[in-house]
Amino acid sequence: MIGRHLGFQRVIFDCDSTLVTIEGIDELARLKGMATRIAALTERAMNGEIPLEQVYAERLALLQPTRAELAEIGRVYRRNLVADAREVVATLQSANVEVFIVSGGLLRAVIDVARELNIPEANVRAVPVEFDQLRGAWWQYWRYGGNPDEQYLAFAPTPLAESSGKIAIARALSAGARTMLVGDGVTDLAAKSAVRLFIGFGGVARRDAVIEGADVFIERLSALLPLALARENAPASRVFAIGLREIAQGRAIIKDRAFKQRVLSAHAKGMMEMFRILVAEDIGVEGIAILRAAPDAQVDVQTGLTRDALIARIGEYDAVIIRSGTQLDADVFAAAKRLKVAARAGVGLDNIDIAAATRAGAMAMNVPEANTIAAAEHALALMLALCRNIPQANASMRAGKWDRKSFIGAQVNEKILGIVGLGRVGAMVAARARAFGMSIIAFDPYVPAETAHALRVELVEQIDELLARADIITLHVQLTNETRNLIGAGQIAQMKPGARIINTARGGLIDAVALYAALASGKLAGAALDVFASEPPFDDAPTARLMQLPNVIATPHLGASTAEAQSDVATQIAHQVLDALRGTSYRNVVNLPFAEGVDYRAIAPYLSLAEKIGALQIQLARGRPNELQIQVAYHGDEIKQRVKPLTVALLKGMLTPILSEEQVNYVNAPRLAEERGILVQQAIFPATEDYANVIICRVSSPYEKRLIAGTLFARTQPRIVRLDDIPMDALPFGYALIVKSRDAPGVIGKLGTRLGSAGVNIAEYRLGRDVAGGTALSFITLDSPAPESVLTEVRAFPEVIEVKQVRF
Repeated sequence: MIGRHLGFQRVIFDCDSTLVTIEGIDELARLKGMATRIAALTERAMNGEIPLEQVYAERLALLQPTRAELAEIGRVYRRNLVADAREVVATLQSANVEVFIVSGGLLRAVIDVARELNIPEANVRAVPVEFDQLRGAWWQYWRYGGNPDEQYLAFAPTPLAESSGKIAIARALSAGARTMLVGDGVTDLAAKSAVRLFIGFGGVARRDAVIEGADVFIERLSALLPLALARENAPASRVFAIGLREIAQGRAIIKDRAFKQRVLSAHAKGMMEMFRILVAEDIGVEGIAILRAAPDAQVDVQTGLTRDALIARIGEYDAVIIRSGTQLDADVFAAAKRLKVAARAGVGLDNIDIAAATRAGAMAMNVPEANTIAAAEHALALMLALCRNIPQANASMRAGKWDRKSFIGAQVNEKILGIVGLGRVGAMVAARARAFGMSIIAFDPYVPAETAHALRVELVEQIDELLARADIITLHVQLTNETRNLIGAGQIAQMKPGARIINTARGGLIDAVALYAALASGKLAGAALDVFASEPPFDDAPTARLMQLPNVIATPHLGASTAEAQSDVATQIAHQVLDALRGTSYRNVVNLPFAEGVDYRAIAPYLSLAEKIGALQIQLARGRPNELQIQVAYHGDEIKQRVKPLTVALLKGMLTPILSEEQVNYVNAPRLAEERGILVQQAIFPATEDYANVIICRVSSPYEKRLIAGTLFARTQPRIVRLDDIPMDALPFGYALIVKSRDAPGVIGKLGTRLGSAGVNIAEYRLGRDVAGGTALSFITLDSPAPESVLTEVRAFPEVIEVKQVRF
């Protein structure tokens, strides 16, 4: 019976797998080399398959622990406290709630946990152990309470060594006091009738019987605080806010709906103060208004913070919103202990250290779509200004000159516009340029012909063709290792004499030295630049020289600088931040592998596996992505309900190697794939003979067919277990060299020798083959990539059929 009121006077915790992340007996068994045998006995007891008293006698008779070994288990306990345990216990005690530990663990080790959490030893109930009476030196008694070599004799009589023992102790402790019991096992569940509220804890071990029988089931200890504390005792603390969030978002399962509503209603004020958001740069009044109107957000606008001030303040906030003027680097994230969201009100993420954000557990997000129209219009404005010499003519007029002959321009009507990158901005440029009567061609290897046809754009196979045909070229691609200096001296040489080029995408796409030479010589008629490799660009000598040329127009990164775009950016980033903090949506989060509506923590290993399979397939594939026919078969009961997020993960794996890293995430991967004509067929099947759960991905193209299968080892470790017809046991991590060869003596040695001579260290070497003397497949995990010269030499080995280097 839950009762109608909040607020408890006593909370009883189990110890193992509740306050600590380990089972003490299992750790003792590991020390003794009996881990498998003891773990099996423990699991059977926790699941209620055999009586507890039988398990105690059998385990301790096998283990024969010494005092020193129990002291070591105590030290291991202290190093493995459950997240939030310290804060939760301290919060309860500060509200005058008595905290007890009632455990079937060994008393001497459990007392160490109590000491670590400032729980009085008198509040601990556990199993005492009796030792024999061997004598020892005085220091041994002082340190261990006896000789450290004293051997176990027996466990002292205690109800906790019996299946129903916890019931009697819980009943005694709850007499005259509203009492809550928190535990993970069936012995804890059995004591449910002795207390007012039983909370099943699944943050370490999830047991079906406990999930089914608990009044409330939680995976974070903080979720018990809003249940345990009455409104007047509720603290304004991080851990309490986290607990409320667990309940509000349904991650804490409260069986009694009316009780859940009472909890949320009682702490409504606390919920309204949960999120603190720092706005460190001006994002526009529309965004601030949305944030301030949110009932669960407290907003601080501090736009003049120095770097030191930001580092000093960032630890107080759940989210920070910036634009381009603030750097969120590793030092900032190191100080951001509670930060959940790092948001850029704009397109780029160059000023957010994504790796540091990920390490700190913060979601990094941007707004890549809100300024699309503004960017497209700016590209067209620059095109017209460039063709009609508008800035030069304006400057001449302001200088008091009436000079029409010097500024004769060129019409854009019936000219060929070449668009490099037919994504969102490129497509908008194409649609608007048609109204000028232009013929439009485009190069984008990741856009299907059908998409280009719908835009009435001619898609060319090679960028060289576009360069040779276009009168005006406009760039709309991300800056990656592959696109850096995309337009260099060789590409400019292929352009028409008198062609013009526009860049509103990213600085670094054009080689500034080569562009200067072409403009100065008259090879190109003009260039319009809104972005630069270094911004501001004045200290970059090649760019500074460019801006001195009369046939160059330069603007200070104004592509998104319209009132409408800024309003859209502010509105969208405000909604995104609130949604992400509430856990309702993760739009444009670039570093969180999460599928909406799915328990990420439960399926994270399978998401990782699917992503690695996708990455491997796309890097091995021949042909354009939209030419590939992709079929995925999900085998096994554990993954059949998770097909949608796993397919999203597979798509993310496929897209990441061919697009810039910041573009692809688990939220936008389906849309990006659809835009590029990448489709996946899904099917669900029972488990295979070899594996309980396995993902099999088949890819067909006009050139080849390939099958890749993967599963999890130990439920957490991704493995590639088949590649085409060859069974494997390969670890998909870091760099990998995949060598298909004849199964012949000496191949492994030759590969190892050649890699070693190039200074490339082999982390793992896994070999599979179809039959002895047939085809072999070497899957070699490397600490660093092998140089192309090494790959060329390996391909020349007479036994080698195919060589591919991939990266996960």
